[in-house]
Amino acid sequence: MHPHPDTEVVIIGNGPAGLCLSAFLSGVSPFYSPMTPHPDPLLHQRLSENAAESLLDQDLSWAYGWDEMGSSTLRPMTSLYDTLVRPEADLGSQLGSCLHWEQNSSKCVDHIVLGETAIGGSWNTYDKKMIAVSFHNWLDLPGFSISDSLRGKLLIPRISAMLYTRYMEKYAQHLGLKKSIRSQTKVISVKKEGSLWRVKAVTTKCGVKWQTFSLTTRRVVMACGKTKQRTLQVEGEGDEKHIVYDMKTLRKKVTKLLAHKSVSTSEKIPTIVVVGDGISSADMVGFCLSQGLKVIHIIKRNEKQLRSTVMSRLSAGHYAEYHSIYRLMTGRESHPLYERKINAQVTKLAEGKAFVSVKDGVENEIGYSLLGVCIGRISEGMGLFDRKYTFNDYTSDEDETLMCVGSFAGDHFVRYLVGGCLDVARTIHKSLKTPISIKDSDQMDLNGLMNIIVLISEMLRIFILALKMVKEQNEDLYVNQQAMGRMHNPGKGMAKSALPYRRSIPTWLKMSSEDVVEHICRLAKKGLRPSQIGVLLRDSHGVAQVRRITGNKIVRILKAKGMAPEIPEDLYHLVKKAVSIRKHLERCRKDRDSKYRLILVESRIHRLARYYKTSKALPPSWRYESSTASTLIG
Repeated sequence: MHPHPDTEVVIIGNGPAGLCLSAFLSGVSPFYSPMTPHPDPLLHQRLSENAAESLLDQDLSWAYGWDEMGSSTLRPMTSLYDTLVRPEADLGSQLGSCLHWEQNSSKCVDHIVLGETAIGGSWNTYDKKMIAVSFHNWLDLPGFSISDSLRGKLLIPRISAMLYTRYMEKYAQHLGLKKSIRSQTKVISVKKEGSLWRVKAVTTKCGVKWQTFSLTTRRVVMACGKTKQRTLQVEGEGDEKHIVYDMKTLRKKVTKLLAHKSVSTSEKIPTIVVVGDGISSADMVGFCLSQGLKVIHIIKRNEKQLRSTVMSRLSAGHYAEYHSIYRLMTGRESHPLYERKINAQVTKLAEGKAFVSVKDGVENEIGYSLLGVCIGRISEGMGLFDRKYTFNDYTSDEDETLMCVGSFAGDHFVRYLVGGCLDVARTIHKSLKTPISIKDSDQMDLNGLMNIIVLISEMLRIFILALKMVKEQNEDLYVNQQAMGRMHNPGKGMAKSALPYRRSIPTWLKMSSEDVVEHICRLAKKGLRPSQIGVLLRDSHGVAQVRRITGNKIVRILKAKGMAPEIPEDLYHLVKKAVSIRKHLERCRKDRDSKYRLILVESRIHRLARYYKTSKALPPSWRYESSTASTLIG
């Protein structure tokens, strides 16, 4: 007998990722809307077939092998959700969402969300005046957008951190998620005990520990973002008092600094040293320059590496403030109060001085009034476990009941983490649909028994279908093997048979030239390929070589009748094999051997296609595309 857990799922983290997953587990379901079709006709056709079924319940395995799912850097479900909510957004399109939302209480999964802060997670720690990098519609959570919360369309493209935290509070209230959320609760350990997880946590009031408790659950989802600032890890850092790691603290320190120091002359202008080359460091640089402070910017990357950072991809039109700082960092512009040191690294801190090492090994000593360090954040989530766990996408390699979403899973932007939460929610819903084991027969009720009966009947139906498929495949096996063997083996077919010695028509052959042509056309209408027709004529009618009787090969006869195949047969079989491998990979995504075989097969396809274009057997515009390959083989 399995012990009964306190809840089915525990979500650690109450930021955007935790709220998204909580919404999906609370019955918020996305449906494809054919009335607002996606611009991609193939995607529209696929989703329209099951428009009455939620994306949580549909079989979306085809998305994992579809090349048109977008950027190769995104996970399939993330890319699918993003393209449905924001079609062609990266191309500047303003098309509306292709989804509509419904909330169904029958789809609810018992869960608890534990968050160390108020609702909003790490967004509560950001500077309230900080403007989000993403556009406001890229920050929407499922089922209730920012525009919905403000009851109108926003006139500004980007919103502040304060406005977004208020939106998340409204989001939890509107969808009824608050009953499942325990804020101001810090998780202190997560441990597997038998078949259940035990999560220990402590609630706080005004920063003081108030009550410790523990929960048992079948599944744990890590939705905690990167909340801890990364430090320099250099000598003297722990003793340094004039060091800050975030914009919120920097703003307070600079205000105090300007209140106590005169800036009437350039000699007395306080110097702020900023370490880092990301968005947060650019915020610090921009703020200090706006306050008339001297900035020395320590950048670890060189100029070539700076051209591949996130800031290099921000457009001047939408991100004017970051674009101007980026030009200062790359040396394209200058500012009297700004000085950069690229390929540099802080090696030591001592008494208000930073020792900076540059590429050639020279160490500079820089005095400062304030040191701002923005070199990224790290997650403290892995420190909760008593052993090491690794993750493949959203699921742990060691235990499939341990999952992760959001920044913990590598989805650092809100725009992309929603698709990850959808993927995890689908996995949880699917696992809950699995009937209970027969070993628990002492706990079975009538519903559980019915589930097992339905499962057995479904397995029998699939088994019968499989037998029929095997029978059909065996009927065509001989013909297909002869055809493929004749085309790709060094000999002549599987038996390595030789051509007839005599070139004249045998006296015992009763079929005339017209009979052979008529027979070829009749077999072609049934869908047989030229090599299959040749094998049947040879084995059933004694026609060793068609051209000795008719004066033409089978392909030329079919061309004259307008029945020739669209592509040469050897290319046809390679395409058919590639399609078969892709279908297999939709079901078995981790089959690395099949992925390698697919690369080899598609390489042969491209080489053969180039040859046939040269010999004019294919038109110059012919092109192999994996997304439409299935149409080539009928």
